[in-house]
Amino acid sequence: MEPTKSLSPPLFSNSWTFVGQLVARRLERMLSIRVGEWALFATMFSLVCLVHLNFWILRSLRSTVAVADRGGAAELIPFFELWAALPASIVLTWGMSRLMRRFPMDRVFYIVTTVFMLFFILYAIVLYPYSQTMPVVSSSGWGPDIVADNWVAAVFYVMSEMWKVALLSLLFWGYANRHMPMEQAKRFYAPLLLGGSAGALLAGPITMYCTAQGTCWQVSIYWLLAVVVAACLGLMLLFFIWTRLMEKVATPQSVVQSSTSLGVSLATVFASPYLRWLGAIVVLDYLAYTLAEVVFLGVLKEYCGDPRSYCHYMGQLTFWSGLLTAISALWVAPMLLERCRWGTAAMVLPLIFMATTLLFFTVVCCRDSLFAGFWLPLAVAIGSVKHCVCRAAKFTLFDTTRELAYIPLPKETQMRGKLVIDGMGARSARALSSVANIGLITVGGGFISGAGYAGGAAIAFGLLWIVAVRAFDGLFEGRDDTCATHHAKRSDCAPCGDVARG
Repeated sequence: MEPTKSLSPPLFSNSWTFVGQLVARRLERMLSIRVGEWALFATMFSLVCLVHLNFWILRSLRSTVAVADRGGAAELIPFFELWAALPASIVLTWGMSRLMRRFPMDRVFYIVTTVFMLFFILYAIVLYPYSQTMPVVSSSGWGPDIVADNWVAAVFYVMSEMWKVALLSLLFWGYANRHMPMEQAKRFYAPLLLGGSAGALLAGPITMYCTAQGTCWQVSIYWLLAVVVAACLGLMLLFFIWTRLMEKVATPQSVVQSSTSLGVSLATVFASPYLRWLGAIVVLDYLAYTLAEVVFLGVLKEYCGDPRSYCHYMGQLTFWSGLLTAISALWVAPMLLERCRWGTAAMVLPLIFMATTLLFFTVVCCRDSLFAGFWLPLAVAIGSVKHCVCRAAKFTLFDTTRELAYIPLPKETQMRGKLVIDGMGARSARALSSVANIGLITVGGGFISGAGYAGGAAIAFGLLWIVAVRAFDGLFEGRDDTCATHHAKRSDCAPCGDVARG
């Protein structure tokens, strides 16, 4: 019997091959990823996507639990930041440095992811149901008693805040910076930001869907945390695949285990002008943004009311933030990173922040005069645009320029700088802004009534942020090759403060 002939003509079969090759060439041209790098890039892309999926879901959840849930208020956030998140960031930095000294980085990733996953299971099954039986206590003052009275919400807020710092900033980017050369990193990092936008685009509809399920807010929490736990399992599998792919291309020098400690890391950062200015940029970013964000969350609570509506609206913000992030990662960020100086790309976020913050606080401060009767929906609209546009700029241009700034440094200095700047520095900045916010609550009687003070402080920190970017730009441009030469010769390096060893 003759074999059955294909019903598809040869021209039709070949056309699919041609289309596939055409798409591959188009993607290669658009994303700057070469043919032999697609497996590595796809794995890294999926990792970034899942980390951001959890980040955005947890961000919506922790804001809702702190602000709009039973006994919640936007005024609780500064106390959570100051008395809970700041100590937790110090413990996280110390614990991560200890783990990195004892175990390889892949094992540290599995340990940290498992701890987070087990906590979220415990919160859904035990802690949140228990919190609904606790009496609502109205505390006053500056002390940690406010956190103690709301300890379940505070612990969940802290763990949600630590997620991205631990998994993405320290472990993922730390592993990538240690193994990837500058040439490959410049081609990979901007397209990888699409993974963050993909995570946000998934998290938005998932959050909106889960908040529409069931008859109460507690059921929505179960749905959302089930997604988070499933993503944790996927992350550990993807990280295992990624490390095996990286082992094929890593040089022996790039996989040497670091002897990082917290004391040595702090000394390295304070001794290096390069790292001090980079730390100033990160700190000022958090100071300026947090002062404005808490006021927006308070305004949003006035607009939405119940926790399910609040979390549903946060899901909508997540979706639009992801869409704008994708547009920026595809066109804006690659264009600026390839054609402009480091400082030009890093300056986009503070300029956008300054413009949108000025508009938002103008509406809130003039709510009883110029915008009486319609100030609340107008403030929510402007604040939502500010939230989405600033998030898109931060997750593309700001995060990429920050990670590129680490690459000229030697491998151990990279990890020491990231532990202090991305771990303790960012959290310390949020704690400082929390002190300012608590002062505003005391003086102004609340965020909305004291919005003028918060807006003035946010704009002042934004101006200092611009100054820091300009100062660091002079250190970064033209010195990456200089640093690389010094490190290869094992000599002292003035630009980054690295001192020759042995």
